[in-house]
Amino acid sequence: MASSSIKKNITSFYLDVQYPLGVIAFSFSTHKESRACEAAMIEYILLDVSDDKRYKRRYLELFGLPQRYDFDIDEVFNRLDKLGGHTFELSFHGGMSTQKVLKVLLYDASIALEHSTKKLLSDALNAREHLLQSVQALSEVLHVAHNVFDPITLKGLRERFEVLEMIVREEEPETLKALIATQPYRLLLLDMSYVLFEESDFYATKDMPILFFVRKYLKRHKYKLLKKLKKSLYM
Repeated sequence: MASSSIKKNITSFYLDVQYPLGVIAFSFSTHKESRACEAAMIEYILLDVSDDKRYKRRYLELFGLPQRYDFDIDEVFNRLDKLGGHTFELSFHGGMSTQKVLKVLLYDASIALEHSTKKLLSDALNAREHLLQSVQALSEVLHVAHNVFDPITLKGLRERFEVLEMIVREEEPETLKALIATQPYRLLLLDMSYVLFEESDFYATKDMPILFFVRKYLKRHKYKLLKKLKKSLYM
């Protein structure tokens, strides 16, 4: 139990009824007080979350502990792989990382693109229309994502997908089949993978809860994706 000398340094306390965990905030006037508190509370404090904004009071009051909504993105990617391109219902907690959510959408769109190209190569019915829809879906995610990812990197990628969309609209299926086999097309997919799996600290500084992102950018852009995201949010 904390002594009275330590209790006076407590500025806030949050306890989640769903988890045997809580967040306690301290304020110290000297480094000595901080060290004394750390020594006294060492068996109760599991992790220092001072630099993680998800544990700030505003975030906790809105979303609860991150353990409620955070997810392993690699696990979600694996699940999408198993779905094999089948559609799925969007359902996102408002506190989830916008970058993670958009990466999930981008990965799903890339799987759809892969299946669309296979349909084109096998001369399936309406293959070009499906390919066009897949390219458009990818472009839309990239347009939305420039707000939380490196805009310079995404600008070039978006422009190349716009060119691809124009080609898919205008060229014959045999020309598109030849394009899919070229190195520029493979490099385009490789650059998209870079966005999906990049984990540098620079990107983390631009992240925000998906609820904040939708509220901030929904009025500015009229993308169907953002409207779909708004409908899929839960708290």
